[in-house]
Amino acid sequence: MRRTDIYTTFIALLLFLAFAAYAGFSAWRVLRSTTVTAQAVSAEYTLGGVAEGVIVREETVLAAPGRNVAVLAGEGERLATGQAVAVAAAAPEGLASARRLRELEAELGRIAEIRGALDAAGTMAGRDTGAASAARALGSAVARHDMSAMDTEAAVLDALLLGDAEEISDGRTAALERDLESLRGSAVAGAETLAAPAAGMFSASVDGWEQFSPASLTELTPSAVDALAAGGEGAMEGAYGKLVTGQRWYFAAVMAEEDAAGLVPGQSAALSFGRRYGGEVEAAVFSVSPPEDGRTAVVFVCDTGLAATLELRVASAQVLSRRFSGIRVPEGAVRADGKDGESYVWTVTAMQLERRSVEVVHSEGGYALLRRGTGPDALREGDTVVVSGEDLYEGKVIE
Repeated sequence: MRRTDIYTTFIALLLFLAFAAYAGFSAWRVLRSTTVTAQAVSAEYTLGGVAEGVIVREETVLAAPGRNVAVLAGEGERLATGQAVAVAAAAPEGLASARRLRELEAELGRIAEIRGALDAAGTMAGRDTGAASAARALGSAVARHDMSAMDTEAAVLDALLLGDAEEISDGRTAALERDLESLRGSAVAGAETLAAPAAGMFSASVDGWEQFSPASLTELTPSAVDALAAGGEGAMEGAYGKLVTGQRWYFAAVMAEEDAAGLVPGQSAALSFGRRYGGEVEAAVFSVSPPEDGRTAVVFVCDTGLAATLELRVASAQVLSRRFSGIRVPEGAVRADGKDGESYVWTVTAMQLERRSVEVVHSEGGYALLRRGTGPDALREGDTVVVSGEDLYEGKVIE
């Protein structure tokens, strides 16, 4: 019995020593190994920076010095040349009646349009066609931010779909016409209609920067942008609004030289004004000045979002000039073939090295962003790449 115990102990000791030797050898191999790996991950880089400056538009100030004015146009409403913008009177008593007169004229005009659409529709099939046409016209008015047309087209669509004629009944129309004739003959003798001098978008906000036009934005320097942002001459006396007559608006801003380094005139960029403007607005780089004390003046031009930016003047925006997306790996993992200069990485697949060709689209902060491939041998997210190592070759076993 004693001999058996000694034999068992001896076997256990041999097994322990064998295991310890294997563990030590494995640890020694790991410590001696110079192969460093990392995982390829999906990533996106955005180039750009913060721009601070002033929004400039083609604007005409509307003023009636020394008179009382009641504005008829809505904020952001598109007006045609000669369309009524406001009514003015020497005494305030006549304004309410004059404004009511213009409202009655607009309402009777809207009723005439609705009746014309109903008469043109005629049959039920014709109403379906007319409703489709009215829906398209309503969508177009919304896109133009034409408040007056939106109101009219919505009423036409409602009448065609629901057939509610109460709003355009003969009795109501006759009552509106009587009120109109009464006002024309009495209370508004001293009032004057103020018409739009040109076609454009109306805004009641006048801040003094209207004196600056896109023509004044040529050859801007950072110090000139600073002076521009310092303020205008103040609102004109008697100003009651303005017309934005151009379709484009400009953002003259100052950026850090390194942030503006990738901006080229004619190149597109995205501007994000944060909560002051929902989402991003696409713009084009209009001009880029030479650097001055580490800063650069950049002018952006945009032909969308005009109505939504009417309340913006001095603003700060995040400029997104370029976006890159792909597979990110440590920069050291990318190698170049000495023969043809082709870029490639070593990957570890089933404990063996494989060489895969790659294309670098952007490098930043010690990492390289590689273009996503589509072939069976393309590098993919989650692959293990070799960052550094010795004696690397196709098929080498890596534990």
